[in-house]
Order: sequence, then structure tokens, then C-alpha cells
Amino acid sequence: MRMIQLTDYEYMMCVLFSEESARSQQKIEFGNKATAKRINRDIREDTLCGKMAEVAFARMLREDYKLHLPVNYEVYPRGEWDDEDIIVNGKTIDIKSTKRGKFLLIENSKIDFRQKQGKTPDIIVMCRTDVENRSVEILGCISTKKLTDSSNTNVKRLKTGDYIPGTTVSLKTDNYCIKVEDLCDVNTAFDYITKQAV
Repeated sequence: MRMIQLTDYEYMMCVLFSEESARSQQKIEFGNKATAKRINRDIREDTLCGKMAEVAFARMLREDYKLHLPVNYEVYPRGEWDDEDIIVNGKTIDIKSTKRGKFLLIENSKIDFRQKQGKTPDIIVMCRTDVENRSVEILGCISTKKLTDSSNTNVKRLKTGDYIPGTTVSLKTDNYCIKVEDLCDVNTAFDYITKQAV
């Protein structure tokens, strides 16, 4: 795990991006009509948490691996998303963030959406974002291949209506679910990735 404290400038860039982005994004993600429509405030907050996580991850790559990769602040038209968050040595990295969750939850519809586009990320990195303290904890990662591998017993296949383990929160859609402690250590993974030939 790695803790990153955002600078005032980094945080402000994330705030500006989330405010602009919230005005253009759909109320329902990936066309999944089983989920409730989100209000603009929720879209803005989710977008802020996600962008802060991207910025923190880029900082980790810069400080730990001397990789200077730009953060994408482009706001896309309604219904469009970037293909991936960051590319490292030919591997596409998707950054996910939670405010306080103990599980990485990925909606099946998001994986299906990317697969249909032929743009499935290679690796998913999970972060925990504390907006109030402007900090991000990089918790771990997993390859999409391992996440979707039916023989991986660390990953639960939760169905619509199932509860997130240990909570009374029911899911609105099918999800892949893995505990934070079962994720791969980020530094171990990226020590390996950054040493591979492109």
C-alpha cells in the first residue's frame, strides 16, 4: 500500500475536472438501466474521487519509477469515456477508487462494455480516496484476466440483489468482488511491469 497526499494544485485540477465532467456525463453508466440515475452532485463526487486516484497513481509512478506520464483531464462528450486511465510499458491500467470500501467491486457490465470495444484493461488498480484530507491510499491491483477467471477462488461473483460481504448494502447489478487483502501488492506488480520489454 502507498499513501499519496495531493498538492493544492493537483487537488484543484481534480475539482475543476469533476465539475466540468459532471455536466456532460450520463446519469446511467455504460447503459445499465438496472441502476438508479445519479444526481449531478453524486456524479461530481464520484468523478472527483476517481480523478484524485489517477493523479495519485501517476505521482507514485513518477516518484517510485521515474515514469512521467500525463494525467488526462480531457472532458468527453456525453456517453464517451477514455479508453484507459494510464498506459505503462504497453499495459493498460484502469484506476478504481472507493471512499471506505474493503472490497474491489467491478460491475460485470463495465467489463463487458470494454470487451465489446476490444479495449479491456490489462490491470485494475484499487485506491481509497479521502477527499476531505486530499489523500489517496493505493491499495493493490489485479489483472483483468485473474479477476474474470472462474477458477480464481478469491473473486466472488455477486448477483443483482446480493449483499456486499459483511454489509447490508445490496447490489443493483452483477459484480466481480475481491477483498483488498487479496489484491496483488502494487509495488511488486509494477516492479515487474516496468522491467519488461514493451
